[in-house]
Amino acid sequence: MHIKFQLPLSSSLSNSSKPCTLSTSTTVSTSTTLSTSTTLSIRSACLHPSRPHLYCGLGTGLVQVWDYSGGGHLVQEMMAHCGPVRGLTCHATMQLMASASDDMRVVVWNLATHKYMFTLRGHTDYVRQVQFHHSYPWLFTGSDDCTVRVWNWQSRSLVYTVSGHQHWVVSISLHKTRDWVVSASIDGSVRLWDFSSLRNRTCSAGGHTNVSTLFGLVEVVCTQVWEGFTGKLGWVAFHPTQEMVAVADGRMIRMYSTSDYREVGSLQGHKLSSNQLSLHPL
Repeated sequence: MHIKFQLPLSSSLSNSSKPCTLSTSTTVSTSTTLSTSTTLSIRSACLHPSRPHLYCGLGTGLVQVWDYSGGGHLVQEMMAHCGPVRGLTCHATMQLMASASDDMRVVVWNLATHKYMFTLRGHTDYVRQVQFHHSYPWLFTGSDDCTVRVWNWQSRSLVYTVSGHQHWVVSISLHKTRDWVVSASIDGSVRLWDFSSLRNRTCSAGGHTNVSTLFGLVEVVCTQVWEGFTGKLGWVAFHPTQEMVAVADGRMIRMYSTSDYREVGSLQGHKLSSNQLSLHPL
């Protein structure tokens, strides 16, 4: 089955009279006419874990909801951002979605109603990546301010700021079972971080309890740095079932073991740099 999604040439925003205020106190009107391919470009996308819904983040700051059953049609448009939406992610088990934007903000949405819930502020540059933790009430974000940040979406607060990169963080990935996050940066490095000590701040995973400091200073430790890449780093991802991480290194895909950190393989053949990758679970 082939489904084609046609972006409308103009868009009536449901809250077009509501101004969008950036953290720098700059006010931008959301009354925008979508008339060029640049503003209509899709910058990010994610799928609902159970419903036939595809969410697309546009260069205008819009998030569009598409129903891909029965040929595909536009369900709704959601607006809360003042810049391109570079990152989208749906929670695996709860009716939540998070979006990340050039406006330096992370917005959390209710997917049952497709309504805005709240905004997380703290990054000082574009936010490119956002991911929900699989069991704890945490959001991980990667930004052009060279940091990876951990947020508690339940208490709507910052848990920890991970520093170490010297340039934009362009991609992050969370391990499915281990307390690891991997980040790729324009500084030419891929870093593996162990955040197991952050669990000391949370009493119960299943109950999604609020974060509170229980055991003093919390550290997120960098356990490995991969360097020596030959191209521009575009993406990084953990393998879903194997102890391996894949890195988009320009036109090449490199694979590294997370057990001994050695390079275990590479794939070549792209004519242009790779900006996205996904690994089959088997």
